[in-house]
Amino acid sequence: MNAVSSASALLATIVAGLALMFVLSGNESVYFDWTPMEGDLSLYQLAQMRNPEVVEPMTVAENEEPHRNARPRPRKHAAQPSEMAESGTTAMATDTTAPAPTPSAPAETGGPRNRVLWISIASFRGDYMEKAQAPFLKEMAGQGQSSSSLLPVFPTLHYPCLMSQATGMPVTGHGISGNRMRDPETKEILDRPTKLSLLGAEPIWTLAKRQGLAVLVHDWPFSQEQPTSAPADVFLPKFDPELSDEARLNALLEAWGSFKGPKKIALAMASLHDLEKAAISHGSRDPATFEAVAKMDTVLKNFFEKLRGEWPSLSSPGDKLYVVLTTDHGRADAEKVINFAHLMGPLAERVDYTVDSGVANIWFKEPPAGVKMEAFTKKYDEELRARIYWKSFPRGEYPSYLNLGAGGPFLGDRLLILKGGYAFADAKGSEPVYNPSETSGPFSFGGYPVHDSSRMKGQVFLFELNGHGKTGDLGEIEGAQFYPTVCEILELKGTSAVTAKPLSVN
Repeated sequence: MNAVSSASALLATIVAGLALMFVLSGNESVYFDWTPMEGDLSLYQLAQMRNPEVVEPMTVAENEEPHRNARPRPRKHAAQPSEMAESGTTAMATDTTAPAPTPSAPAETGGPRNRVLWISIASFRGDYMEKAQAPFLKEMAGQGQSSSSLLPVFPTLHYPCLMSQATGMPVTGHGISGNRMRDPETKEILDRPTKLSLLGAEPIWTLAKRQGLAVLVHDWPFSQEQPTSAPADVFLPKFDPELSDEARLNALLEAWGSFKGPKKIALAMASLHDLEKAAISHGSRDPATFEAVAKMDTVLKNFFEKLRGEWPSLSSPGDKLYVVLTTDHGRADAEKVINFAHLMGPLAERVDYTVDSGVANIWFKEPPAGVKMEAFTKKYDEELRARIYWKSFPRGEYPSYLNLGAGGPFLGDRLLILKGGYAFADAKGSEPVYNPSETSGPFSFGGYPVHDSSRMKGQVFLFELNGHGKTGDLGEIEGAQFYPTVCEILELKGTSAVTAKPLSVN
């Protein structure tokens, strides 16, 4: 027998042996690797589509990394998948450390339920609706509830405000006191970080996922690096500052419609930024900013028309969708801009600092050789008081209306709050304090306490998409109230540490 014949005989023997294994042992003990193409389904997803009641992912031994394409193993009671592949810019809720599967509620068979779409519109000042051409939003205000007196937390900045809304906690509870922060351990300055572990309280998207709901979250602070335990089903891997509001909403709807989990999305969250860009570039009351409000109104109108058309496929019969449109804070115009390093000169090199619109934080470094820290800080405080542009507060010695307690992990040794009309910026002008027109601005800014400036108040809309819910003026409300409100709508059990009262929606 020649070599070719021998090889053929050996191959036939191997094939016959595999066939015999299937016959004698069934197919339980034989697994094949399978690598999906982009947008394809895994073997687990295909098997569950055929028989969702008897399939679960193959179990993994403790400390063992699972094979991503391992074949599922049948059993009597079905378990829900903890991650689903998404397409486009939407990331998978993957768990690279292979923890135990997150407990999940059964597939939705219990009749109609409430769902929530929560959209934050950055810098939507409370008085914009008085002058702006926004017929769609005015119509929604008439069909639901609204307020032009949303009271933001201090510091009145994007990150602190949205984290108070998403956690129901004050800054002393969640710890996030700025868009720019210094890591207490590494001393690194963090500019709009994404790591959720920096947050000292659980956001509502994690709470909802832990309690068995399907969750989509786009562009909220700290939503880009999800935890290995209870990650959102759909999220973005990074924040793209160049996207338009229209593109963000289109991406949201596409991700929502393409989600193929065993349950439909119950909480969808997004954040919009075109209005903020206009206010920074032109000023808070410039005609171009009001034009941005009008454009946003049109974009929202078109989005909700599409959403109504797709709602039957995004929901189960009888479901209600509650829409929550909020903002982080209002804005005030900047008459003068300050470059901190230019103003303080060599003294700026003796400290670490962050400047953030209307506020700054300072951390003292080691004093010069031969100088005691007490003497150094005393002299530095004198220099700070010599500048007339801000109020300076030692750590923990804050006015009660700021609600900062003893100070969070990211507050500095000194907190500077600018007086009205001033804003910090990184750009350098001809003088330390200069006109915004010398550079690209900012022409408006946040950061000022709402206690001192009503311009920091924001706008809110709350309505049911296809129904006739409660109508009227919500009056003066706090951002922390949205967390218990959404919890109540979705029947979630929120953390007992939240003391804010929910808004009445029915």
